[in-house]
Amino acid sequence: DGVGSQTRIDSGIANGSRLGFRGTEDLGNGLKAGFVLEQGLFADRGVSAQGGRTFGRQSYVSLGGGFGEVRVGRQYTPQNMIHVAYDPFGDGTVGKVSNVYAQTANGRLDNSVAYISPSFSGLNVLVAYSTQAEGQENVDNDGDLQVWAISPMYSNGPLSLAANYHKVDEKSGTYENKVWDLAAAYDFGVAKVSAMYGNSEWDEVGGSEEADYWSVGLTVPVGAAGKVLASYTSAKYDDSVDSAKANQWALGYTHNLSKR
Repeated sequence: DGVGSQTRIDSGIANGSRLGFRGTEDLGNGLKAGFVLEQGLFADRGVSAQGGRTFGRQSYVSLGGGFGEVRVGRQYTPQNMIHVAYDPFGDGTVGKVSNVYAQTANGRLDNSVAYISPSFSGLNVLVAYSTQAEGQENVDNDGDLQVWAISPMYSNGPLSLAANYHKVDEKSGTYENKVWDLAAAYDFGVAKVSAMYGNSEWDEVGGSEEADYWSVGLTVPVGAAGKVLASYTSAKYDDSVDSAKANQWALGYTHNLSKR
């Protein structure tokens, strides 16, 4: 509050800086085992991101085949995947949609099991479940968050559609959060238009709250290496006492200096 502007050095603004390890092993009969270990880094301070976790970005093992893929460990929520895919800024830079459009568990779930179906004429379904979404593996599990999520995604040429529903329950029975999101994009070649809309309802001891979010975005290619990015995101919060609104305009340009 009261800060009009800042001048600072930061790290990992467009894309989070990271050190990652990834591997796969062919098990035969169409089966493959895999793993991802990904550590977030703040290059301006030389420390680990995600609260100092060793592999705080993602840390999971997987098994894939003709049936699809199963992943177990710390991984992105379906809601986060939608934000990254349909936000012109890729949910990065100071213009990222999650500045206003809140993400559950900061976009990642600990101790989660996820299933990604094969593609059926462009349609994939992702289902995820976590018994302890914030890593609090206490003996009695008090305070741990249990999360269920399902997210169908469709892509066919220039058109893509996605939906997400997830529910968060605190095992002590004092907190519940229901979230749904819808997203669509169409690439006209000269420009790509995208939109998202979502709703979140919280019920806990002492009251309840509801939020509505929406965002529209535009991506315009400039030559082979540049893109103009623009978006508008809005949120409205209501509870039994008060209401609040937040709006964000974002305009940006990215230019790849090399293939990497």
